[in-house]
Amino acid sequence: MPRRTGAQCKLYYCATLLSATNPPESATWVEIKGVRDLTKPLEKDTVELPARGDTYVQQITSPLIKSGIEFEMYWDEGNAGLQVLKDKFLDNSLIALAAMSGDITVTGVEGLVGNFQITSFPTSEPLQDGVSVSIKAVPADDQTDWYEVT
Repeated sequence: MPRRTGAQCKLYYCATLLSATNPPESATWVEIKGVRDLTKPLEKDTVELPARGDTYVQQITSPLIKSGIEFEMYWDEGNAGLQVLKDKFLDNSLIALAAMSGDITVTGVEGLVGNFQITSFPTSEPLQDGVSVSIKAVPADDQTDWYEVT
């Protein structure tokens, strides 16, 4: 697959949460327009496993992957995706999101999908730029995974 720019990547939401009966490949995804910079912080926590007799070597394992989606948007009351995200934040309810490397209907496109909680929604109102919002979404259940369109 050729190199991609961030402009080719897409963020989607689904009105129905992901589940065993509504997996990513069956979900009805709606693109969220107006997303600026987006980051998927993927990190592994490490756990040290010292044992008696391990004089020189200490085992370290990485059992869990922490993930999320962080992105910015210009504030636009007419942007339906922004309104859905704002409502989910204010209602403290979950939303299905897919941060993909391209169009979610194209084979080979991949990204992070799952049910997320919007945990941060600060707005910025600079004097000489547009009003924007920085949104942070964290996985809310076991439906979050790396997904590749097949």
